[in-house]
Amino acid sequence: MRLERAALVIMFFAVPLISNAQTAAPAPTDPGSRALFAQKAGHNSEVIGLYREALRLNPAWTEGWWDLGRLLYQARRLAEAREALRKVVLLEPRHVASWIVLGLCDYDLSDYEDALEHLQHARSFANFPNAQLQFAADYTTGLLLIHYGQFEAAGLVLFPLGGQAAHDESYHQQMQRSGVSMPDLVAALGLVVLRLKILPREIPQGQHAMIAEAGWAGMLMGQGEAAKARAAFRELETQYPKQPNVHYAVGICLEESEPEAARAEFQKELDISPGHVPAMLNIAVIDHARGNDASAASFAGRAVSLAPESYPARALYGRVLLELGQLKEAIRELEAAVRFVPEAKESHYALFRAYAADGQKANAARAMAEFQRLVKLDASATPAPESPK
Repeated sequence: MRLERAALVIMFFAVPLISNAQTAAPAPTDPGSRALFAQKAGHNSEVIGLYREALRLNPAWTEGWWDLGRLLYQARRLAEAREALRKVVLLEPRHVASWIVLGLCDYDLSDYEDALEHLQHARSFANFPNAQLQFAADYTTGLLLIHYGQFEAAGLVLFPLGGQAAHDESYHQQMQRSGVSMPDLVAALGLVVLRLKILPREIPQGQHAMIAEAGWAGMLMGQGEAAKARAAFRELETQYPKQPNVHYAVGICLEESEPEAARAEFQKELDISPGHVPAMLNIAVIDHARGNDASAASFAGRAVSLAPESYPARALYGRVLLELGQLKEAIRELEAAVRFVPEAKESHYALFRAYAADGQKANAARAMAEFQRLVKLDASATPAPESPK
Protein backbone atom coordinates (compact mmCIF):
# COMPACT_ATOMS: atom_id res chain seq x y z
CA MET A 1 0.00 0.00 0.00
CA ARG A 2 1.40 3.38 -0.91
CA LEU A 3 2.26 6.04 1.60
CA GLU A 4 -0.24 8.40 -0.02
CA ARG A 5 -3.00 6.43 1.69
CA ALA A 6 -0.98 6.47 4.90
CA ALA A 7 -1.12 10.23 4.95
CA LEU A 8 -4.90 10.12 4.65
CA VAL A 9 -5.11 7.97 7.76
CA ILE A 10 -2.71 10.17 9.68
CA MET A 11 -4.68 13.26 8.86
CA PHE A 12 -7.72 12.14 10.82
CA PHE A 13 -5.84 12.70 14.06
CA ALA A 14 -5.74 16.30 15.28
CA VAL A 15 -2.33 17.41 16.49
CA PRO A 16 -2.10 20.34 18.91
CA LEU A 17 0.06 23.33 18.28
CA ILE A 18 3.44 23.33 19.94
CA SER A 19 3.16 26.92 21.07
CA ASN A 20 0.25 28.66 22.73
CA ALA A 21 0.55 31.78 20.63
CA GLN A 22 -3.11 31.71 19.63
CA THR A 23 -5.15 31.79 22.81
CA ALA A 24 -8.15 33.93 21.97
CA ALA A 25 -11.14 31.84 20.79
CA PRO A 26 -13.29 33.29 17.99
CA ALA A 27 -16.74 34.63 18.87
CA PRO A 28 -19.46 31.95 18.75
CA THR A 29 -21.01 33.37 15.61
CA ASP A 30 -17.91 34.00 13.53
CA PRO A 31 -16.77 31.74 10.66
CA GLY A 32 -13.92 30.21 12.65
CA SER A 33 -16.21 28.99 15.41
CA ARG A 34 -18.72 27.72 12.86
CA ALA A 35 -15.92 25.88 11.03
CA LEU A 36 -14.80 24.17 14.22
CA PHE A 37 -18.38 23.20 14.98
CA ALA A 38 -18.92 21.85 11.48
CA GLN A 39 -15.65 19.92 11.65
CA LYS A 40 -16.61 18.26 14.93
CA ALA A 41 -20.05 17.50 13.56
CA GLY A 42 -18.54 15.88 10.47
CA HIS A 43 -19.88 18.34 7.90
CA ASN A 44 -16.67 18.34 5.86
CA SER A 45 -18.35 19.68 2.73
CA GLU A 46 -18.76 23.10 4.32
CA VAL A 47 -15.77 23.16 6.66
CA ILE A 48 -13.13 24.20 4.13
CA GLY A 49 -15.13 27.21 2.97
CA LEU A 50 -15.78 28.29 6.56
CA TYR A 51 -12.10 28.06 7.42
CA ARG A 52 -11.17 30.10 4.37
CA GLU A 53 -13.68 32.80 5.41
CA ALA A 54 -12.36 32.81 8.97
CA LEU A 55 -8.75 33.04 7.82
CA ARG A 56 -9.58 35.92 5.51
CA LEU A 57 -10.82 37.79 8.57
CA ASN A 58 -7.96 36.61 10.80
CA PRO A 59 -4.92 35.59 8.70
CA ALA A 60 -2.79 35.18 11.86
CA TRP A 61 -4.95 32.29 13.13
CA THR A 62 -2.26 29.59 13.13
CA GLU A 63 -4.50 26.78 14.31
CA GLY A 64 -6.98 27.61 11.59
CA TRP A 65 -4.32 27.32 8.88
CA TRP A 66 -3.25 23.97 10.34
CA ASP A 67 -6.81 22.63 10.35
CA LEU A 68 -7.37 23.91 6.83
CA GLY A 69 -4.16 22.27 5.65
CA ARG A 70 -5.16 18.93 7.20
CA LEU A 71 -8.62 19.07 5.66
CA LEU A 72 -7.29 19.96 2.23
CA TYR A 73 -4.78 17.11 2.41
CA GLN A 74 -7.55 14.70 3.36
CA ALA A 75 -9.49 15.93 0.33
CA ARG A 76 -6.34 15.37 -1.82
CA ARG A 77 -6.29 19.04 -2.78
CA LEU A 78 -2.55 18.90 -2.39
CA ALA A 79 -1.40 22.19 -3.89
CA GLU A 80 -3.92 24.09 -1.73
CA ALA A 81 -2.94 22.07 1.33
CA ARG A 82 0.69 22.92 0.78
CA GLU A 83 -0.06 26.63 0.67
CA ALA A 84 -2.04 26.45 3.93
CA LEU A 85 0.72 24.49 5.68
CA ARG A 86 3.32 26.98 4.52
CA LYS A 87 1.29 29.65 6.33
CA VAL A 88 1.49 27.57 9.53
CA VAL A 89 5.27 27.21 9.50
CA LEU A 90 5.68 30.91 8.76
CA LEU A 91 3.55 31.77 11.78
CA GLU A 92 4.88 28.96 13.99
CA PRO A 93 8.30 27.75 12.72
CA ARG A 94 8.47 24.92 15.27
CA HIS A 95 5.12 23.40 14.33
CA VAL A 96 6.53 19.94 13.65
CA ALA A 97 3.27 18.38 12.47
CA SER A 98 2.91 20.97 9.72
CA TRP A 99 6.48 20.44 8.53
CA ILE A 100 5.77 16.70 8.30
CA VAL A 101 2.47 16.98 6.45
CA LEU A 102 4.00 19.66 4.23
CA GLY A 103 6.73 17.17 3.35
CA LEU A 104 4.18 14.44 2.68
CA CYS A 105 2.31 16.88 0.46
CA ASP A 106 5.50 17.60 -1.48
CA TYR A 107 6.13 13.87 -1.79
CA ASP A 108 2.64 13.21 -3.15
CA LEU A 109 3.19 16.01 -5.68
CA SER A 110 6.54 14.44 -6.69
CA ASP A 111 8.39 17.53 -5.45
CA TYR A 112 11.04 15.31 -3.91
CA GLU A 113 13.66 17.95 -3.21
CA ASP A 114 11.30 20.06 -1.09
CA ALA A 115 9.85 16.93 0.49
CA LEU A 116 13.24 15.79 1.75
CA GLU A 117 14.14 19.27 2.98
CA HIS A 118 10.88 19.69 4.89
CA LEU A 119 10.87 16.20 6.40
CA GLN A 120 14.51 16.46 7.46
CA HIS A 121 13.70 19.82 9.05
CA ALA A 122 10.83 18.26 10.99
CA ARG A 123 13.02 15.34 12.11
CA SER A 124 15.72 17.75 13.31
CA PHE A 125 13.42 18.88 16.12
CA ALA A 126 13.18 15.30 17.49
CA ASN A 127 9.86 16.26 19.04
CA PHE A 128 7.09 14.42 17.21
CA PRO A 129 3.45 15.10 18.12
CA ASN A 130 2.54 11.41 17.81
CA ALA A 131 3.95 8.05 16.73
CA GLN A 132 2.07 7.97 13.44
CA LEU A 133 3.54 11.24 12.23
CA GLN A 134 7.01 10.12 13.35
CA PHE A 135 6.71 6.90 11.39
CA ALA A 136 5.43 8.74 8.32
CA ALA A 137 8.31 11.23 8.52
CA ASP A 138 10.97 8.54 8.96
CA TYR A 139 9.60 6.14 6.37
CA THR A 140 9.12 8.81 3.70
CA THR A 141 12.53 10.31 4.43
CA GLY A 142 14.07 6.88 3.88
CA LEU A 143 12.28 6.52 0.54
CA LEU A 144 13.48 9.94 -0.58
CA LEU A 145 17.08 9.16 0.37
CA ILE A 146 16.82 6.00 -1.74
CA HIS A 147 15.47 8.10 -4.61
CA TYR A 148 18.56 10.32 -4.40
CA GLY A 149 20.95 7.37 -4.15
CA GLN A 150 21.97 8.12 -0.56
CA PHE A 151 21.79 4.47 0.44
CA GLU A 152 23.91 4.60 3.58
CA ALA A 153 21.82 7.48 4.95
CA ALA A 154 18.61 5.69 3.94
CA GLY A 155 19.73 2.60 5.81
CA LEU A 156 20.35 4.60 8.97
CA VAL A 157 16.74 5.79 8.83
CA LEU A 158 14.96 2.65 7.63
CA PHE A 159 16.76 -0.24 9.34
CA PRO A 160 15.76 0.91 12.84
CA LEU A 161 12.14 0.84 11.63
CA GLY A 162 12.67 -2.74 10.51
CA GLY A 163 14.14 -3.63 13.88
CA GLN A 164 11.14 -2.22 15.70
CA ALA A 165 8.72 -3.97 13.38
CA ALA A 166 10.48 -7.30 13.86
CA HIS A 167 10.36 -7.23 17.66
CA ASP A 168 7.18 -5.32 18.46
CA GLU A 169 3.79 -6.59 17.29
CA SER A 170 2.16 -3.33 18.30
CA TYR A 171 4.49 -1.54 15.91
CA HIS A 172 2.90 -3.54 13.07
CA GLN A 173 -0.41 -2.01 14.04
CA GLN A 174 1.19 1.43 14.05
CA MET A 175 2.50 0.81 10.54
CA GLN A 176 -0.88 -0.43 9.35
CA ARG A 177 -2.58 2.68 10.73
CA SER A 178 -0.11 4.63 8.61
CA GLY A 179 -1.02 2.58 5.56
CA VAL A 180 2.34 0.77 5.38
CA SER A 181 2.53 -3.02 5.49
CA MET A 182 5.47 -5.18 6.49
CA PRO A 183 6.09 -6.09 2.82
CA ASP A 184 6.22 -2.36 2.03
CA LEU A 185 8.92 -1.82 4.64
CA VAL A 186 10.83 -4.93 3.56
CA ALA A 187 10.76 -3.72 -0.04
CA ALA A 188 12.25 -0.38 1.03
CA LEU A 189 15.02 -2.21 2.88
CA GLY A 190 15.62 -4.35 -0.18
CA LEU A 191 16.10 -1.24 -2.30
CA VAL A 192 18.74 -0.07 0.18
CA VAL A 193 20.54 -3.44 0.16
CA LEU A 194 20.54 -3.65 -3.65
CA ARG A 195 21.26 0.08 -4.02
CA LEU A 196 18.38 0.56 -6.45
CA LYS A 197 17.61 4.24 -6.94
CA ILE A 198 13.84 3.84 -7.29
CA LEU A 199 10.78 4.17 -5.10
CA PRO A 200 8.87 1.04 -4.07
CA ARG A 201 6.01 1.95 -6.41
CA GLU A 202 8.52 2.01 -9.30
CA ILE A 203 9.78 -1.56 -8.82
CA PRO A 204 9.64 -3.29 -12.21
CA GLN A 205 7.55 -6.38 -12.73
CA GLY A 206 9.52 -9.51 -11.95
CA GLN A 207 11.84 -7.92 -9.37
CA HIS A 208 9.57 -7.89 -6.32
CA ALA A 209 10.66 -11.32 -5.04
CA MET A 210 14.37 -10.52 -5.34
CA ILE A 211 13.97 -7.18 -3.59
CA ALA A 212 11.91 -8.78 -0.82
CA GLU A 213 14.60 -11.44 -0.24
CA ALA A 214 17.26 -8.74 -0.08
CA GLY A 215 15.13 -6.77 2.36
CA TRP A 216 14.63 -9.72 4.72
CA ALA A 217 18.36 -10.49 4.66
CA GLY A 218 19.14 -6.86 5.43
CA MET A 219 16.62 -6.84 8.25
CA LEU A 220 18.29 -9.87 9.83
CA MET A 221 21.68 -8.18 9.58
CA GLY A 222 20.28 -5.00 11.12
CA GLN A 223 18.90 -7.04 14.03
CA GLY A 224 22.30 -8.55 14.75
CA GLU A 225 21.20 -12.04 13.65
CA ALA A 226 24.60 -12.65 12.07
CA ALA A 227 24.30 -16.36 11.25
CA LYS A 228 20.78 -16.04 9.83
CA ALA A 229 21.78 -12.96 7.86
CA ARG A 230 24.79 -14.74 6.33
CA ALA A 231 22.59 -17.66 5.32
CA ALA A 232 20.00 -15.32 3.82
CA PHE A 233 22.59 -13.38 1.85
CA ARG A 234 24.22 -16.58 0.59
CA GLU A 235 20.81 -17.74 -0.62
CA LEU A 236 20.29 -14.39 -2.33
CA GLU A 237 23.68 -14.81 -4.00
CA THR A 238 22.81 -18.32 -5.16
CA GLN A 239 19.59 -17.19 -6.76
CA TYR A 240 20.84 -13.92 -8.28
CA PRO A 241 24.60 -14.33 -8.88
CA LYS A 242 24.74 -11.74 -11.67
CA GLN A 243 22.52 -9.10 -10.09
CA PRO A 244 24.47 -5.88 -9.40
CA ASN A 245 25.05 -5.18 -5.70
CA VAL A 246 24.23 -8.71 -4.50
CA HIS A 247 27.90 -9.62 -4.03
CA TYR A 248 28.51 -6.21 -2.49
CA ALA A 249 25.73 -6.84 0.04
CA VAL A 250 27.18 -10.26 0.87
CA GLY A 251 30.57 -8.63 1.37
CA ILE A 252 29.16 -6.05 3.76
CA CYS A 253 27.55 -8.87 5.74
CA LEU A 254 30.87 -10.76 5.96
CA GLU A 255 33.29 -7.86 6.34
CA GLU A 256 33.51 -7.80 10.12
CA SER A 257 33.70 -11.55 10.75
CA GLU A 258 35.32 -12.84 7.55
CA PRO A 259 37.29 -10.03 5.87
CA GLU A 260 39.01 -12.30 3.36
CA ALA A 261 35.70 -13.76 2.20
CA ALA A 262 34.24 -10.24 2.12
CA ARG A 263 37.10 -9.05 -0.07
CA ALA A 264 36.41 -11.87 -2.51
CA GLU A 265 32.76 -10.80 -2.68
CA PHE A 266 33.71 -7.17 -3.33
CA GLN A 267 35.98 -8.35 -6.14
CA LYS A 268 33.11 -10.38 -7.61
CA GLU A 269 31.03 -7.22 -7.50
CA LEU A 270 33.71 -5.38 -9.44
CA ASP A 271 33.73 -8.16 -12.03
CA ILE A 272 30.01 -7.45 -12.58
CA SER A 273 30.10 -3.68 -12.01
CA PRO A 274 33.63 -2.38 -12.81
CA GLY A 275 32.79 1.15 -11.69
CA HIS A 276 31.41 0.16 -8.26
CA VAL A 277 33.09 2.76 -6.04
CA PRO A 278 31.86 1.41 -2.66
CA ALA A 279 33.28 -2.04 -3.51
CA MET A 280 36.63 -0.47 -4.36
CA LEU A 281 36.69 1.44 -1.10
CA ASN A 282 35.84 -1.61 0.97
CA ILE A 283 38.64 -3.60 -0.66
CA ALA A 284 40.97 -0.69 0.05
CA VAL A 285 39.88 -0.67 3.72
CA ILE A 286 40.55 -4.41 4.06
CA ASP A 287 43.93 -4.18 2.32
CA HIS A 288 44.93 -1.17 4.41
CA ALA A 289 44.02 -3.04 7.61
CA ARG A 290 46.21 -5.95 6.46
CA GLY A 291 49.14 -3.61 5.77
CA ASN A 292 48.92 -4.00 2.00
CA ASP A 293 48.91 -0.28 1.32
CA ALA A 294 50.11 -0.55 -2.27
CA SER A 295 46.97 -2.51 -3.19
CA ALA A 296 44.83 -0.26 -1.01
CA ALA A 297 46.19 2.79 -2.82
CA SER A 298 45.38 1.24 -6.18
CA PHE A 299 41.74 0.62 -5.31
CA ALA A 300 41.27 3.92 -3.44
CA GLY A 301 42.88 5.82 -6.31
CA ARG A 302 40.48 4.21 -8.78
CA ALA A 303 37.61 5.23 -6.54
CA VAL A 304 38.82 8.84 -6.44
CA SER A 305 39.15 8.95 -10.22
CA LEU A 306 35.52 7.82 -10.55
CA ALA A 307 34.11 9.87 -7.65
CA PRO A 308 36.39 12.88 -7.08
CA GLU A 309 33.84 14.58 -4.81
CA SER A 310 33.46 11.58 -2.51
CA TYR A 311 34.68 12.37 0.99
CA PRO A 312 35.26 8.69 1.94
CA ALA A 313 37.32 8.13 -1.22
CA ARG A 314 39.52 11.22 -0.79
CA ALA A 315 40.01 10.67 2.94
CA LEU A 316 40.92 6.99 2.60
CA TYR A 317 43.22 7.58 -0.37
CA GLY A 318 44.96 10.35 1.53
CA ARG A 319 45.56 8.17 4.60
CA VAL A 320 46.92 5.31 2.50
CA LEU A 321 49.24 7.61 0.54
CA LEU A 322 50.48 9.00 3.85
CA GLU A 323 51.42 5.50 5.00
CA LEU A 324 53.26 4.99 1.70
CA GLY A 325 55.23 8.20 2.27
CA GLN A 326 53.80 9.96 -0.76
CA LEU A 327 53.38 13.18 1.17
CA LYS A 328 52.51 15.70 -1.54
CA GLU A 329 49.84 13.42 -2.95
CA ALA A 330 48.52 12.60 0.53
CA ILE A 331 48.24 16.30 1.39
CA ARG A 332 46.33 16.96 -1.82
CA GLU A 333 43.79 14.25 -1.03
CA LEU A 334 43.42 15.13 2.65
CA GLU A 335 43.00 18.83 1.91
CA ALA A 336 40.17 17.89 -0.46
CA ALA A 337 38.63 15.66 2.20
CA VAL A 338 38.50 18.41 4.83
CA ARG A 339 37.02 20.81 2.28
CA PHE A 340 34.20 18.34 1.66
CA VAL A 341 33.60 17.51 5.35
CA PRO A 342 35.21 20.18 7.57
CA GLU A 343 33.90 18.55 10.77
CA ALA A 344 35.75 15.23 10.18
CA LYS A 345 38.39 15.44 12.88
CA GLU A 346 40.19 12.25 11.78
CA SER A 347 41.07 13.86 8.45
CA HIS A 348 42.44 16.95 10.18
CA TYR A 349 44.68 14.73 12.30
CA ALA A 350 45.90 12.83 9.23
CA LEU A 351 46.55 16.17 7.53
CA PHE A 352 48.54 17.30 10.57
CA ARG A 353 50.72 14.18 10.25
CA ALA A 354 51.22 14.75 6.53
CA TYR A 355 52.14 18.43 6.97
CA ALA A 356 54.51 17.61 9.82
CA ALA A 357 56.25 14.87 7.84
CA ASP A 358 56.59 17.28 4.90
CA GLY A 359 58.14 19.98 7.10
CA GLN A 360 55.17 22.37 6.80
CA LYS A 361 55.22 23.47 10.44
CA ALA A 362 52.70 26.31 10.22
CA ASN A 363 50.18 24.21 8.33
CA ALA A 364 50.74 21.32 10.73
CA ALA A 365 50.03 23.60 13.69
CA ARG A 366 46.81 24.85 12.09
CA ALA A 367 45.65 21.30 11.33
CA MET A 368 46.37 20.19 14.91
CA ALA A 369 44.57 23.22 16.33
CA GLU A 370 41.49 22.42 14.25
CA PHE A 371 41.65 18.76 15.28
CA GLN A 372 41.80 19.74 18.96
CA ARG A 373 38.93 22.20 18.51
CA LEU A 374 36.74 19.49 16.99
CA VAL A 375 37.65 17.03 19.75
CA LYS A 376 36.61 19.58 22.39
CA LEU A 377 33.43 20.33 20.47
CA ASP A 378 32.54 16.64 20.43
CA ALA A 379 33.28 16.35 24.14
CA SER A 380 31.07 19.33 24.98
CA ALA A 381 28.21 17.82 22.98
CA THR A 382 28.46 14.48 24.83
CA PRO A 383 26.42 14.33 28.06
CA ALA A 384 28.58 13.89 31.11
CA PRO A 385 28.19 10.53 32.91
CA GLU A 386 26.12 10.54 36.04
CA SER A 387 28.02 10.73 39.32
CA PRO A 388 27.94 7.51 41.36
CA LYS A 389 25.37 7.63 44.12
